Amino acid sequence: QKTTKIAWKDEGWHALYDYSQVMADPAVNPADKRTKLKAVITAAQKAGHSQPAALAFYGAVSDLKGDLTGKPDPALDATRIEAIQAVSDFAAGPDLDLELADIYASKKDGADLGEALAKAARDNTDFSPNGQATFVNIQVKERTNEALLSADAKKQIADAQAAWKEQSDEQKKEQADAAKADADRAKQDAADKKKFEAEQKAEAAKSKSAGTGSVAPPAPNQPPTSKK
Repeated sequence: QKTTKIAWKDEGWHALYDYSQVMADPAVNPADKRTKLKAVITAAQKAGHSQPAALAFYGAVSDLKGDLTGKPDPALDATRIEAIQAVSDFAAGPDLDLELADIYASKKDGADLGEALAKAARDNTDFSPNGQATFVNIQVKERTNEALLSADAKKQIADAQAAWKEQSDEQKKEQADAAKADADRAKQDAADKKKFEAEQKAEAAKSKSAGTGSVAPPAPNQPPTSKK
């Protein structure tokens, strides 16, 4: 790197590499870090539609936001929306949708907020405690911003949430049925083992008893016959 000019075949990887270098440097001061993150954002935007470019874009924007304090920056919010949408093309998920929802809620943008919440509900395919937390989070954001949402948006959110609930209940039933089947199988296996051991024990006792009663005493020695 110090002696040769690198020819990047994919500028998305170039941007991602530069981002990793910025975040790995513990000595960089806050002002320089912000400048370098902004440079990564610009490079990622110019790199085109690719996964590494999207990751660099999203990472740099998120870290830049985390380093800034004070009043919200509308320009940065617009860039964040662009970055979230870019990375969603490669790693869609409800967390990103909810991040968008928070931005739209802060901007009082009810139309985009409703769409983001409905998409979050549709993208939530996790029925573990994490998925349940996402389900509740969507409900909380909907109720908190109820005045911003249209009736159609509320219906879309409710329909998607209902579909998740139905699938979650179905999965829980399948898991309960499977657990019951496993328990029944284990119970039957234990009973079969106990029965087998009892039969083996009885057979051993029977064989021992029969063997003891059938052994005859040894025959007395016969005197030798004389040879003529």
